[in-house]
Amino acid sequence: MKLTDQERLELMLEYVAGTLDAPQTETVRQALLSGDPAWAASLAEAEATLAAYASALEPIAPPHGIKSNLMQRVSRGQADLRLKENDEFLFLRRLAQGFAAIAAIILVAVLVNAWTAKRIEAARQQVYADMKKQMLEKDLLLFSLQSQINSNTRVLEALHSPSVKVVDLGSDKSKAVGRVLVDAEHGTWHVFTTALAPLPADKTYELWFITADQKKIAGGTFSVDAGGNGMITAPIPKDIGPVAIAAITDEPAGGVEVPTGSIQLVGKLQ
Repeated sequence: MKLTDQERLELMLEYVAGTLDAPQTETVRQALLSGDPAWAASLAEAEATLAAYASALEPIAPPHGIKSNLMQRVSRGQADLRLKENDEFLFLRRLAQGFAAIAAIILVAVLVNAWTAKRIEAARQQVYADMKKQMLEKDLLLFSLQSQINSNTRVLEALHSPSVKVVDLGSDKSKAVGRVLVDAEHGTWHVFTTALAPLPADKTYELWFITADQKKIAGGTFSVDAGGNGMITAPIPKDIGPVAIAAITDEPAGGVEVPTGSIQLVGKLQ
């Protein structure tokens, strides 16, 4: 039902006053039960308007002699008295029905307002949760971008350092290749790979520092993109001594302390 605000208010005034026919009354009742805030607002305005009109009516003084006329009516015959009592009973019953209808309307308005308020609060909470999630995602993205910028900055600094040593990594199993920038001045390895096969979710690539006496120390895990490109920056372990070999293996997700997978890339530093 598409109505203007004025049309909706006029219809609601007749609904509150009880002057609508049965089909119109049912239509308004269904509109109120739908939870539309506009209908609920019209109901509240109509009730307030009728209440204002009622309070604005000035009391009328009873006509002179009404008491004597009333006493004359009381003194009428028994049949007239019973008829009057029946009329008063019908009036009181209709009055009670009217109060019951008004109470029902007020109850419906309260329920509609409560239901509308609940929906508004739920929508507000959802918007707040969505905004919080978006802010968290942006913070994580910014952190990732900042980490990448910092890593790229360190790589550029290493490339300009005269003490940086470049070590190539190769494989006899695939076309994968890699390169290690050994920055001894800052005690860091910058490792880059290409054409490594992407691994399933339960697997990861892990870098190893291998000494001449075959001591193997984990340097960290990393993943590759669809093209097999990956990168990891790892600090050289303290007191490890000269590193003879750099190797990359495939290991269970999370990495291991001792290599268990296959060597995917390897290169000699000495």
